[in-house]
Order: sequence, then structure tokens, then C-alpha cells
Amino acid sequence: MLEIGGIISDYSDYPFDRIRLKPLEVGDMLTLFNATQHRSVGTLVNLIQSHVDIDVTQLRVLDFKYILHWLKQKSYPENVMTVTWTCTNWPIQSIGIERVIKDVPYLEKLNSTSLEQLGYERAACKRKNTTLVYNIRTRTTQIPVGFKLPKGYKFPLVRDLLEAEDLLEEPEYEHIVPYLMWLDCDTLKEALELFDWYDDYEKTAGDIERFQALPYGTRIMYDLKCNRCDKPYTVDKDLDIFEILPAIDQQKIMDLQYNIFGQFQGAVISEDTPVMKLLYWHSCLVKDKQKQEEERRKQAASKSSSMSPTLAKHYGKR
Repeated sequence: MLEIGGIISDYSDYPFDRIRLKPLEVGDMLTLFNATQHRSVGTLVNLIQSHVDIDVTQLRVLDFKYILHWLKQKSYPENVMTVTWTCTNWPIQSIGIERVIKDVPYLEKLNSTSLEQLGYERAACKRKNTTLVYNIRTRTTQIPVGFKLPKGYKFPLVRDLLEAEDLLEEPEYEHIVPYLMWLDCDTLKEALELFDWYDDYEKTAGDIERFQALPYGTRIMYDLKCNRCDKPYTVDKDLDIFEILPAIDQQKIMDLQYNIFGQFQGAVISEDTPVMKLLYWHSCLVKDKQKQEEERRKQAASKSSSMSPTLAKHYGKR
């Protein structure tokens, strides 16, 4: 097991001062996929619990997210993420023709009337893009030493997420559950009773909204560009707990193993094989095949260029 470095809360208020963690294994992928597909907090928490040496439910949510980011770094060979998003830009295009006009700076300064006189208009892009992001930056902001929330409040805990999963089955509680997790109570039901009888509801809600905006935690940053209008976007995001670890379905895992078995007779990939190894081996296999194909094409091109005109024509050279 590997020891995690400084977490967001720097181990303050915990009965432990370190966390040791085991990277994800092939056998964990089905559980992770199911947790992500069904957004099951309990399934995800149980999976992570089986990989750490402390009680996960005691953790603050921001520390739990930090561990998920750390686990991703140690379990996957590449820091890659697939993002599906819709462009919100309003580019200039020819009236009646969905063709974006790019790199014409003076048009950007014109109002709608002037654009129409020239045969142009601004129209919503709405392009749905799927982007494979490689350059992902991670920013962590620790809670300053000695920082405390005002009396009566606390940072949400993982145990609150588990209780919230049950409480959210009651539709009338949906809008207040995010607030309940910040009240310094042993359970959300206790917080619910306290919250209902607060003298100043608006002040309490306002305080909690300010706490939710605190910068402490782990955020990722990456750049996007629309494939239609070239509008650039810089994303700075605090990921949901189900967005951090890449979920690979069982069919994909079996396909990866099948490809490796087909190339290396007698290869063994057990349930406790680290996911990092499986993905790395398959990545190397794909790169080797690409390299072999590139070499084959070079040799074919070299052989073709050395032929006499008659033979080259015979073998299909144009």
C-alpha cells in the first residue's frame, strides 16, 4: 500500500495522521462502473473503503475527493479525460448558410443591423463536442492551519453523503439536504429538526452558501475548443465524486484482455492485477502495432520508389 501525502484538511480533527491506499485492480472495475452508472454513494464508498486503512466515513468530503484524485493518479497510466460538452458561443455566419465566418476581426465589432446589411448574422453555435483532454492541471488548496467554521457548522462528511442518499428519496428534502450537511450534528435527521426550527432561516442558508464557495479542495483545469466555431474555453471545475475516477465497463475490460491474450499466448490477468498494468500493457500493444504498420508502409513505399516505371505501373503505382 502507498502512503498519501498531505490531504486538504492536513489531518486536523482526525484520529489518524496518515492514510495508506492500494491502487485499483481489474476486479474493481465492474464495481466502479456500477457505482458511476447508478450514482450510488454507498457502492463507491465501499469500494474505496476496501483500498484504504482508515474509516472512510469519518473523512470530510473534500478529503475524500482528494483521495479519489490521488487514486486516479496511481491507478491509470495517463491523465486523460473524455469531455462531452455543448458550445454556448454565438459566432457570425452567413445569413441562411450555416457556415461560421472566422478570423475577420472587424465583423466582431459590428452590431446586428450592420451585420445583416453585409449578409451576416450571429447565431447560436450549439455544437455538441466530444473532446479527449490530455493537458489536465490539478490545483489543490488546503485548509489553513487553525481555520475553523463558526460554531454550529462543520465541513460535510462522507457519512453525511451516505445518509443524504437515503434522505433524498423523499422529494421534499431535496432542496435542503445540501444545507443540512454543513450543520454540526451527528446525523442529518438531527440537523433536519434543528434546521426546521432555526430562528433565521435566510441567515443560516446565506452562511452555508458562503461556506460552499470556500476555495478549499481539489479542482481541475483544462482547455477546450469548439470543433465548429473554434471558440476557446478554459474550464476550472470541482468535480463531482462520480466524475473523478474513469469508469470502464466490463465489455471494455474483456476486450482489452482479449487483445493481450491474442498477442501473448499464456498471458494471465487475474482479478487482483493492477488496472495500471492492464491499461499500460494494452497501450504498449497498440503502439507496437502502429509502429509495425508504419514500418511496413515505409518499406512498401521504398520498394515501390525503387522499381522501374514498368514494374511500378504493374504494381499499381500512379
